[in-house]
Amino acid sequence: MRKINIGLVGAGYIANKTHLPILTSNSGVRIVAICDSNRNIAEKTAKDYAINSVYDNFTKMLKDESLDAVDILTPPPTHALLAVEALENGCHVLLEKPLATKKEDADRLIRLAYERKRFLNVIHNWSFTPCFRRTRAIMESGLLGEIVNVDLRFMGSIEFERYNRRDHWIHSIEGGAFSDIAPHLVMLLLDFLGQFEVIDVKVKKTSDVQYLKADQLNVLVSSQKALGSFTLSLNTPGFMCYAAIYGTKASLFVDADTNSIVKYLSPKSSDHYLSRRAKVQRALSDITQRTKELTYNVTSVAFGRGMPSSSKYLIDAFVNNINGKRTYPIMVEKARDVVSLLEEIYKCIPQ
Repeated sequence: MRKINIGLVGAGYIANKTHLPILTSNSGVRIVAICDSNRNIAEKTAKDYAINSVYDNFTKMLKDESLDAVDILTPPPTHALLAVEALENGCHVLLEKPLATKKEDADRLIRLAYERKRFLNVIHNWSFTPCFRRTRAIMESGLLGEIVNVDLRFMGSIEFERYNRRDHWIHSIEGGAFSDIAPHLVMLLLDFLGQFEVIDVKVKKTSDVQYLKADQLNVLVSSQKALGSFTLSLNTPGFMCYAAIYGTKASLFVDADTNSIVKYLSPKSSDHYLSRRAKVQRALSDITQRTKELTYNVTSVAFGRGMPSSSKYLIDAFVNNINGKRTYPIMVEKARDVVSLLEEIYKCIPQ
């Protein structure tokens, strides 16, 4: 397999903490250049990862370097402009979520990628965390029957660095602090429900942080046969992410933080469900499943036997996609749907 020459755009947190460690461990990749409008940051990152060429001008990087692909790790409003230029220069493109901030821009990117016969892949990593990969496999097995309801919850803290810094770019874009997590939750609803429409959006401000106009978001959606919702709050200690998926035959409770899944089978009858014996059996089943999941997770970490991280899974898939070894698991049209739905949701959030 030939090495893919990749140039990075953006030398911030996500580049240093996620993409570069993964890319440098991939034997099929050669990182030849990095670009950031802040040249000092780009030079420091280049030194840390032994990258030879440093730029503060994206156009010049594309002109001077022989790149097969570009990895775009800049704030969402810049995605479309950078991706267009990369595609027009013959590069495959990998983007951190979301694909764009406007549906029209997403459509333009998709058309251009098809015209230039280049891959346009988006990192929606939450959808490919080990627990959510396992969740989809359970759903596809038919164990749950028809899905009737999906409820997602992310509870986070305003103390997280990017939320509590007034000068962070996240507070200047549509969706504000919600724009960090909302794309993940919208994509997960698409994973579990299929196509849906937004039917209600509620926002609330609970904290006394002056520069936040809202810190809680609740969205209700409807698919052809089911209802779904997600709640996003920035008012709790720590971080918690849960999914409850209800089917006609069984239901799942997914704890993304502990990478655990608990199955609840439908009772044989309402009398059986309400009996004391049934309640004890459910409690024992819950404890047994959680213990088994905990044991599996601890063993996986200790012996390195678990599924690869979501970002590694997708970044490696991008490289393999270019080499014709594997199709990227997220259709770009689905990433476009996320953009369209987010536009609708963000209209209801005070700016």
